[in-house]
Amino acid sequence: MILVINCGSSTIKYQLFSQDVATVTAKGAVAKIGEPGAYLDHQAGDQKITLEQDIPSHSAGFELIINTLLHAEYGAISHINEITAVGHRAVHGADVFVESTVIDDHVIENLEACVPLAPLHNPANLTGIRQARALLPNVPHVAVFDTAFHQTM
Repeated sequence: MILVINCGSSTIKYQLFSQDVATVTAKGAVAKIGEPGAYLDHQAGDQKITLEQDIPSHSAGFELIINTLLHAEYGAISHINEITAVGHRAVHGADVFVESTVIDDHVIENLEACVPLAPLHNPANLTGIRQARALLPNVPHVAVFDTAFHQTM
């Protein structure tokens, strides 16, 4: 399974893809992070749920996503090890990143340097990357940059 996440300034959107049949197994979004009325919308197959709860940070939102994907009743996987790779949308990679890039500590340093170029999105992207790497340290994490796409135009 490949988990793809898009951390915005107050949301985290996600999709879990099955590699075998290239289909979406689960998808959803955490919204209103750090605000009153925060919630997670989640769909796995035909089952849709909304969980309303306090989500004070992006880290808490990402943990909620993982716990939801693992939930016995409405989750999509039975063990976190079923996630074999994570894709991260990154808004701005300046001219440093011209293609999708496997994330390591050096990539994170360069992303930190790009924060002034996308101050609303890059910090959230970095939080998602750090949280995902902490929870899934043994799988590849790949950043896909909006700016890399635009460099091909």
